[in-house]
Amino acid sequence: MKELQCAFVSGCKNIMKKHIVFSCLLLLLIISCATTGNAPPRLIKNSLIVLYPPEARIKRLEGTVELVVLVDKMGDVRDVKIAVSSGYSSLDRAAVEIARNAKFKPALVKGKRQAVWVTWPLEFKFENVKFLPEEWVEEILRLHQQAQQAKGIKQEEIIQKIFYRYQDFANHVVDHPKVKYNQYMRNVILKGINQRWDNFWATWPIPFVLFDDFCQRYPNSIFRHEAENYLIKYIKYEII
Repeated sequence: MKELQCAFVSGCKNIMKKHIVFSCLLLLLIISCATTGNAPPRLIKNSLIVLYPPEARIKRLEGTVELVVLVDKMGDVRDVKIAVSSGYSSLDRAAVEIARNAKFKPALVKGKRQAVWVTWPLEFKFENVKFLPEEWVEEILRLHQQAQQAKGIKQEEIIQKIFYRYQDFANHVVDHPKVKYNQYMRNVILKGINQRWDNFWATWPIPFVLFDDFCQRYPNSIFRHEAENYLIKYIKYEII
């Protein structure tokens, strides 16, 4: 049985425990923690916004990018430099973008805020995950609601998760053609999309409806073009 895989960025603890786990580790601390009144900068976890590069995910690219980051007295990232490349420009660019949008509690030296440089390794890799359709439905419905409420890059991060989870389900359906999964898909897609494919629901699995739904919901997403390609791909696979 082929297990589904999903992308995640590691190296911050327990930001998401289910399918994507982000972790970041500050290795080189310029300030000694043992000295009274001294403290290193601390990542504010809910500020971490990760967009795994679509082209890298398609090609299954993995790697670690070692960054050197300047955190100012307010905890904002003022400069980011690549110390060691992952070997892939798309992963390097994504790592820099992740760091630029991060927010920290500022470092303290003798009780006063201090700007410091820290090193930050970000690892992009894939891991195997179990697939539970009931939990998938709950997750997708929750993500759709969050996407409606979010704005800007945070919204695009949520939309990315939806797209990748749609991919996960579609691949799982293809790998298990004898299992009746259509009802789960019907529970998460728009009513109009549901009706559009009404003549096919009782015939065979039709995972392409997920990408039709994605294009309808998020026409301005950076993943729109990729979703259209998957829509065509799965239609050809299932019908033609």
